[in-house]
Amino acid sequence: MRADAAAKRMDRERRAGGRQCLGGAGEQGKGMEEKMDRQILMDAGIDVESALNRMMGSEALMKRLFLKFLEDESYAALAASVGQGDREAALKASHTLKGMCGNLSMDRLYGLFSAQVDLIRGGSWDAAAALMPQIDAAYEEAVSAIRRCFG
Repeated sequence: MRADAAAKRMDRERRAGGRQCLGGAGEQGKGMEEKMDRQILMDAGIDVESALNRMMGSEALMKRLFLKFLEDESYAALAASVGQGDREAALKASHTLKGMCGNLSMDRLYGLFSAQVDLIRGGSWDAAAALMPQIDAAYEEAVSAIRRCFG
């Protein structure tokens, strides 16, 4: 019965439209594309299996949350606050991003934001600010992968 319900859910998600990035039991000939798309997310530092587990296997929920991540303004706030030397605002933005990335299994970004939060809290502002080029690159890579997979 559970497998039947899962198959029905996957069929509904497929019919809902949008680019299917994660794969699963799909139509013949799509397997390679699905694996490649999943690889795009993994190459960007996103643990797809962990993210799906957190979302009880729902690809639709995963898509919705990744698209919300793209709309979030915390990254712009972080960049602006670091540029202005506003430590309190930078800590708030970096901590928010750390939580979002952790919840979405965006492991590469989670690690960078965790390090940045620890450095800011530890009083190492220059070291925290110096992480921005790495954060910028990882963020852009993740955003690009999400857009390629989910629109």
